[in-house]
Amino acid sequence: MKQHVTMTANMTAQTFTTHPLTGKMALQAYPLIQVVRGDLSLEAWTAFVQTHAWDAGDVKDEGRGIIALMNALGYLQGLFSYHVRNALAAGPVLEVENVVVMDMFKPAGAAEALRRSMQDLVCRHQCNCLHVVVDQADAWLRTYFNDLGFQMEKVHYCSRLRPDIGGRRPKAGDRTGRRGGLRLI
Repeated sequence: MKQHVTMTANMTAQTFTTHPLTGKMALQAYPLIQVVRGDLSLEAWTAFVQTHAWDAGDVKDEGRGIIALMNALGYLQGLFSYHVRNALAAGPVLEVENVVVMDMFKPAGAAEALRRSMQDLVCRHQCNCLHVVVDQADAWLRTYFNDLGFQMEKVHYCSRLRPDIGGRRPKAGDRTGRRGGLRLI
């Protein structure tokens, strides 16, 4: 499923390729995923990759995976993870999370290459909807998807049941003992 996407902007061509992230690339992708999951340990990331990478035993795009974006020089410029789920109202839905775009000069070109890969997965899995989960703090990506006509349909509330996952530890006097967060999709 290798896809070549060429984006041209201001007379400068950018060439990106998207393809499934393999287990061998987990270490190379770790700094990239830390952009959106700074508290994620290397062990947790490699465990996630082992269950989602296409070269991980029984995983062969059976509705989940990680897509990597590389520039013409072979450097990782972005990634996203995905899974297909059956939604009550919409039927098959491609749910995309952990979206990272790291092109400092032309991020829209890199984001467009990732979006095209998402759309290819929607078609491959015969999904009716594409849901993209973007962190609340990532204003650039939220604006990017809004400008493409994506609409915010739901708000996910998050209550951390394990204080060692997801950031700050609960403070003394914290009534729930958990940290809440907001995820927009």
